[in-house]
Amino acid sequence: MHRRLLTAFVVSMFHSLFGENVRYQVNTFHTEKFIETDHEPFGNIAWNKFMTEWEFTEFCKISFMNCVTECLLREPCESLSYSTKEQQCFLHENSNTTNVEDREGYVYSNITSWPKFLLGPCATHNCSIGKKCVLEDGQPRCEISECVDLPALPNASIPYGHRGVNDTRAYERLRCDVGFTTDWDLEMTCRTEGQWKYHNPPCRPVSCGPSNDILHASKIGNGTVYLATVVYTCTSGYSDPEVTSVTRRCQDDGNWSNETLNCQAVSCGSSEDILNASKIENGTVYPATVVYTCTSGYSDPEATSVTRRCQDNGSWSNETLNCQGNIPQ
Repeated sequence: MHRRLLTAFVVSMFHSLFGENVRYQVNTFHTEKFIETDHEPFGNIAWNKFMTEWEFTEFCKISFMNCVTECLLREPCESLSYSTKEQQCFLHENSNTTNVEDREGYVYSNITSWPKFLLGPCATHNCSIGKKCVLEDGQPRCEISECVDLPALPNASIPYGHRGVNDTRAYERLRCDVGFTTDWDLEMTCRTEGQWKYHNPPCRPVSCGPSNDILHASKIGNGTVYLATVVYTCTSGYSDPEVTSVTRRCQDDGNWSNETLNCQAVSCGSSEDILNASKIENGTVYPATVVYTCTSGYSDPEATSVTRRCQDNGSWSNETLNCQGNIPQ
């Protein structure tokens, strides 16, 4: 039904312009010619099609031909989508049909298939991007219609969206850069002078929280947010047989990378014996100890026992006993 109404309207408009000798054809196939005159065909319409990207402004409750006109009046407009039910017009800065999808109740048209003479005195306008041709006392002039450049936001990019004058748009898809996040939507309004008014929501670095400890390792870090690093090194008396240190990084998903160390106690090997002394050993790796005591019948005039320790360099300390035989009285 909407297709028939749109067809009837467009055809009646062309009849009024060119008379009854206008020839037209309607076809449901994509990119079929819609209107042709005695001179040359024009007006490509694709039925039940809609472009999903590159929309820069829209209009509500306007006719299809007014939608065509609004596109022709703007330098960047290359194509349009139109809802026949809602009478809603969407202007696009691109005409690449890879972004056109099936959508019931919509039509899509490449503006290059429409003649500029539909604009009357504005047909030869050379308004720059961001402006459109309007008539003032019957004479064409250019007035601001869109904001041109989107503002640069720290650690963020703005998705493609509306930028028509007085068009307030909540950019709920504000794209923080990788490793950054925000809790706010970006709200922007294109002012009548063609400048953006907006509130700048902060894109803050993603937080990874404190980094986990590694057993028997010390860590030196420079923060807890995206790109922060923590360097782990085995503490004194421990070592990893494969690496001397590892670096964990705070990633863009809020997690630390999982590099790790296997810090094992340094081995000192078996402790040496001391002549005429017994020993009690509680291990051979750092920080094991060995207690030496002179055996029966022997003594050290300066000490009853000594303790050797497995040191962090993998050697035993060198405490010793001078166990001498006892002389009978």
